[in-house]
Amino acid sequence: MGKAGEALQQVLETDRIRQNQLAVIMETRHSNVGRWLRGQVDLTGNTIVEIVQALRKTLSNHG
Repeated sequence: MGKAGEALQQVLETDRIRQNQLAVIMETRHSNVGRWLRGQVDLTGNTIVEIVQALRKTLSNHG
């Protein structure tokens, strides 16, 4: 797992967000989130921004 995947996994675990929740909000496939977490694909700057935005939405809905 790459550093970005490790960081994302930690955030998901800490905030109790499922991979599927992130995928739905980002309008992407669950398998894509899994690939990011396993480090099978490199995250682009745009993807990282989209992940942050999706996490903010998810966390604001939990609050």
